[in-house]
Amino acid sequence: MNLRDSEEIWGSTSPNPYPGCEEFIFRSDEYWECYIKSTLRNYAHSIGTCRMGRLDDERSIVDSKLRYTCEVLLNYLDVLL
Repeated sequence: MNLRDSEEIWGSTSPNPYPGCEEFIFRSDEYWECYIKSTLRNYAHSIGTCRMGRLDDERSIVDSKLRYTCEVLLNYLDVLL
């Protein structure tokens, strides 16, 4: 698909350069690179995973109510923060 094909499907792009990308030739590869870098956003939040289990499970980190089950872990997390 090229730009003309996409314009037929979604409509034409704005005739004005995107703010911050005016230094590049409009619709050039450099312009699109600037546009993408300027508008791309990550709306996800970073999270980690850990083992969930019973309070007597030595390998679990949290229980089913997300309470920490390991005192050593709390000390470790405190050092990281």
